[in-house]
Amino acid sequence: MLVVFDIDGTLQDTTRWWPALCNEARRDFAALHGVEVSPLDARCCNEVVGRGAEVWSDLLPTELSHRASDFAGFVIEREVQLLRSGSDLLFDGTMALLGDLHTRGHDVMLASNCGAAYLEGFLSGQLAGFADRLCAAACLEGLWRPAVDPGANFVAMRFASKVESVAALLEGRGPERAVLVGDRASDAEAARAHGLAFVLRTSWHGRGELGEDAAFAESHEGIEVLAQLAARDRCAGADDAESSSAAIL
Repeated sequence: MLVVFDIDGTLQDTTRWWPALCNEARRDFAALHGVEVSPLDARCCNEVVGRGAEVWSDLLPTELSHRASDFAGFVIEREVQLLRSGSDLLFDGTMALLGDLHTRGHDVMLASNCGAAYLEGFLSGQLAGFADRLCAAACLEGLWRPAVDPGANFVAMRFASKVESVAALLEGRGPERAVLVGDRASDAEAARAHGLAFVLRTSWHGRGELGEDAAFAESHEGIEVLAQLAARDRCAGADDAESSSAAIL
């Protein structure tokens, strides 16, 4: 089975640290341009997670909205520094969840609406011990694959959405069972677009809100949920093989 994970809100407990970083970056960036801003509440900050490049102007006051591109670089630099710092940013049990899937022989990929610098920071931070066991990772700026030469593992591309980046991850794969695990509507949309089972991590949406096939709140529950989906798929495959044999006879 192939399992494609979103990053923020799914493997990484982004809502725990993003509001503080967001507000500090807004304050400092605005001050550079002689503007004072009031802090945003945590929910307002967290609502933009996973939305891609469109979020930057929404986080700025009107008089600075034309500097959205500069602000994006300003924030991303701070995010990457944090990701590379070794700080504890993952949900409890994330590494055990990924390790269990690898031990069971499942392929693991990542798909995020982040940019290349953020993806690299995530892979070289707390996920560094697992990165070489990933089959691939996609962001809105390209595809990453493990490589002997670290300088040759990222191919720059442009994707308009997670639907497109997941399509690139699936290209060339066989008709295997595949599951997408995420926490936002964009994850559910990508799963539906490609006929994948969708497993919701309930860090933002509640159970049943996105029409998911299964859901979990804690990483240890995710291990069980994904094991059940894999077992169900094996049973379905066995039934199909039995039916084919009977038809031949």
